[in-house]
Amino acid sequence: MGKTGRAAELEKAKKLGAILRHRREEAGIGPVELTKRSGVSRSYLAYLEQGKFAEVGLDKFSRIIKALGLSADQVLQDAGFLPKTDRTLPEPNTYLRERYGLPPKAQEQAVAFLDFLTSRAHVTTKSARKK
Repeated sequence: MGKTGRAAELEKAKKLGAILRHRREEAGIGPVELTKRSGVSRSYLAYLEQGKFAEVGLDKFSRIIKALGLSADQVLQDAGFLPKTDRTLPEPNTYLRERYGLPPKAQEQAVAFLDFLTSRAHVTTKSARKK
């Protein structure tokens, strides 16, 4: 049987903290840098990442999310505060057309550039593992 009440909220808070810490580390941002970018105190960030808050202040949460360049909806879904939704991404050309109004030729160029960046990222990751 699933947890209810305060225990369930504390479990979600721990998961939220772990997600935020992981995403911060994944982005290569240290805790001090994130506190500078978001304007939250170091102690608040530490408590949040440790899952010690059953309730997180919306203002501080939104500043942290913005500083990390994350989607609040996605983070809250991953932590269990919101129901999961379909994560299907649109095709790149569709997204580029609808979001940026790019014509077909510009879409092709953008996708080619993204492919180039992706291939470079894979090469960089492989060479970093060899060291």
